[in-house]
Amino acid sequence: MPTQYLPCVLALLLGALAMATSWAEEKKPDWIAREKIRAGWIYHGDGKDKLHFFKKHGLNALITHAGKPEVFDEWAKEARRAGMHLIGVLGFSFDAEKAGMRRCVFGNGYESVVACPTDERFWQERMIEPTVKLAREGMSAEKEISGILIDFELYANSEKGGQIYYTDACYCDACFGGFLKHKNLGDAARPPLGERKKWLKDKGVDAEYHPFLQKQVRALAAKMREAVEAVRK
Repeated sequence: MPTQYLPCVLALLLGALAMATSWAEEKKPDWIAREKIRAGWIYHGDGKDKLHFFKKHGLNALITHAGKPEVFDEWAKEARRAGMHLIGVLGFSFDAEKAGMRRCVFGNGYESVVACPTDERFWQERMIEPTVKLAREGMSAEKEISGILIDFELYANSEKGGQIYYTDACYCDACFGGFLKHKNLGDAARPPLGERKKWLKDKGVDAEYHPFLQKQVRALAAKMREAVEAVRK
């Protein structure tokens, strides 16, 4: 899945940032226009006291992983006390195999542990529901959650020798079969996983494949935005 997905990531981030400033007087993220985002990444183990340290040195926001709600909740409370913006990170580096979700297949035929990027179940359970939950929590007077960053880096995949991004994906049965149906190419002679990329090229339709998948990802991203806006415009 080429870098054309990056605008989708940015759209998700900007849309999510618009969802959840917790100052009652702000109905949209005016702080971004006023201050710009001057943020740094921080790990949970670095300690919540670092919020005050970074504010003192000119940052106005910190970014940290939101995958552990009980930990992120404490960070959100401390960010509110410190007067700092907090941006939570949700990502695609997830063991979809263990969760029984559809797995991504890369162009070389490697079936990864990470989720297929068009898997609706993954988006619903791992992206949409957690983001909506954070949007609601960001309305609390005692917490500060200013936005969500969607991280597409596939750490779980790269640790096993695979790609770090969806730059050449996905060729799973669902993605590949959906494209065949879209192009009326039939399904009887579906090639093995490792031969699908070449098969598309031989058929002269390889240039259409990723745009077909990108359209699906954009639709899922739009669904995510709509779910967030229903809770917090």
